[in-house]
Amino acid sequence: MKQGINRRLVNKVVLRLSQCLLVAVFWAMTYSIVKAFEQDDRAIAVLQYHHVSEETPFLTSIKPDEFEAHLDYLVQQKFDVISLSAFLERMKKGQLTSQKTAVITFDDAYTSIHDVAWPLLKERNFPFSVFVNTEAVDQKLRHSMTWSQMKAMAEQGVEFANHTSSHLHMIRKLDGETDKAWLSRIKAEIQSAESKIEQELGQSHKALAYPFGEYNPQIQALLKRMGYVGFAQHSGAVGVMSDLQAIPRFPFGGYYTSLDDFVTKVNALALPVNDVKLGLELSIDTLPDNHVLDELPPMKRKDWLYLHNETKPAVYFETMLSDTQAKQITCYASGQGRVPLALVGKEHEYHGFLVETVKAPPVGRSRFNCTLPSQWSGRFYWLSQPIIRLDKENRWYQE
Repeated sequence: MKQGINRRLVNKVVLRLSQCLLVAVFWAMTYSIVKAFEQDDRAIAVLQYHHVSEETPFLTSIKPDEFEAHLDYLVQQKFDVISLSAFLERMKKGQLTSQKTAVITFDDAYTSIHDVAWPLLKERNFPFSVFVNTEAVDQKLRHSMTWSQMKAMAEQGVEFANHTSSHLHMIRKLDGETDKAWLSRIKAEIQSAESKIEQELGQSHKALAYPFGEYNPQIQALLKRMGYVGFAQHSGAVGVMSDLQAIPRFPFGGYYTSLDDFVTKVNALALPVNDVKLGLELSIDTLPDNHVLDELPPMKRKDWLYLHNETKPAVYFETMLSDTQAKQITCYASGQGRVPLALVGKEHEYHGFLVETVKAPPVGRSRFNCTLPSQWSGRFYWLSQPIIRLDKENRWYQE
């Protein structure tokens, strides 16, 4: 009898110790995730330019002296400027380092890249890449480089990649077009451009820059099936958890060309996100800022197309946040300034946050931008999410 009691007592103690161990392991794992996020400075800034000129459209242009100031900063701060192919290799193998790293890209193969940017980049021995929309080159449009110019650049190490044939709005279906026909048309655009670049320049990197920065989950899935990575135009640093079919880039042109702006962005860190959900069914604008919700309200992904009656688009970002981070994270919407933010989870155990516009976003493309101070002076975690809105008649916006 006494042995039976002792055995039961031992079993209870063992069970209790096992439970305590499981709890300790859980909290250790949680702490390590939070700690890793706070200390992880492995990030790559992918930079996007178009024209380097004072005589081209303002919004897509940077002045040569401003562009040169960007390059000089990279030299002075000893940035590791890597090629597109080196970037792809690192991302696919998860081999990011703590050394400050940048990738220089251009969209649309404009002549100023050849005439102005290339000499400045050669001077500093910086690799760079150009995303080419091939029909513009074939049609010899104004401001477009020729195949012979690009071939000369390719022979000296410049890399060229895919920007589709016709620079189309990839997310737009034609009248009466089925999903199958639409995706087949998009696939043909990508394949045609890739074949042309390989034929003319001998390169095929299986990297696509989305025209206008427009994409949706169906296009991302198509690219993944085709073995491509996708570069977008929403700002943010690239980290170990970045989606290879929605790689953020920092665009520089128009009002965003100053050295101060460049310094902030090129030093940004990647805020790690496990998942993104869109389409909130409950408004949070009446809640106190940084209010804590026990669980996420119902949400539905809607391909970033917000119809006219959805006046306050919302996005949920799933990411582990410490108490300090939860108090410091700040989000903005295009043209609206700071926007409401609600935390999701329990105190000390936040597993994500929810943001919502304060009013209807403009028709066309806009975005949420979120920043969070890091423990490294002058460096911010940076997260951006594009959203797209049709007009009140549910029609596409004009360019």
